[in-house]
Amino acid sequence: MTAKKQDMGYGTEAILALIDYGFDQLGLQRIYLRTNPDNARAIRVYQKCGFQEYGCNEKHVYMEQMKPDESSQEEHLHEPENDNAYAVISQYDPEGVQYFLMTDDLPYQGLDSHREAIRFAMQKASDLMIRDIKEAEVKLEKTYADAMRPISFDIGKAEAKPIDAKDLLYVPVLLKKDRLNNTFYDCDYKNENNGGAIPYWYAFLEVPHESGRFDPSDFEKVNHSLFPEGTDQLEAYEWTTDWSEYFVDGHEWWGASCWSVYDKKKNRYVVILASATD
Repeated sequence: MTAKKQDMGYGTEAILALIDYGFDQLGLQRIYLRTNPDNARAIRVYQKCGFQEYGCNEKHVYMEQMKPDESSQEEHLHEPENDNAYAVISQYDPEGVQYFLMTDDLPYQGLDSHREAIRFAMQKASDLMIRDIKEAEVKLEKTYADAMRPISFDIGKAEAKPIDAKDLLYVPVLLKKDRLNNTFYDCDYKNENNGGAIPYWYAFLEVPHESGRFDPSDFEKVNHSLFPEGTDQLEAYEWTTDWSEYFVDGHEWWGASCWSVYDKKKNRYVVILASATD
């Protein structure tokens, strides 16, 4: 743009048009850009158009804009602060399994409340992925970051069936390990690597390519931290996994599952997401 055409608002108008097109026509959830850190004029224009800086290095300033949330409903689910379970979970951090804890301002409404819980958990999982994308964009090659994408999901497609919390949290007995470190339990489940649903204990204990990293006592410790009062006050559901891209890798490899558990005594939900892949 020539000097005569600068400071007339043309750049701002063009950028705003591109933002509207990206969000409204292309259905984008996030628009990001990178620019030269010495280009102060451009950075001011991007800020004027709603972009916020989230990282920088010697070569680039990274900025983003998220699609505005058009929902006027205030979030009623919240992550509990200083929950003792977090410290225990962080000691293990099993690959392919994620835990999301939350409390609800609204009264318990059975299956509808569980559906809201998995929605909240999946949104948190997507937020974590966006955080990882941002870090990759700043620290790693752009091609690596471009291979990552936020998690999309359609909560309306999720279907559930009630399950016994005792069955969900069953701690298997380790019978033996062979010379190749393959483990054998007292459960009749046999994974065929067909991408189907997997039991919770299997998702935790049989970490892909790291069988034997955890033992049943580790599994029991994590569950006790989550549900210290036992299973009598728990209501659990198992959900289908065709409603979110979170489970795609698990569908292609070792398997995927989703569970929600409501603790009536603690008035707390725990959502467990599993997607085991190579």
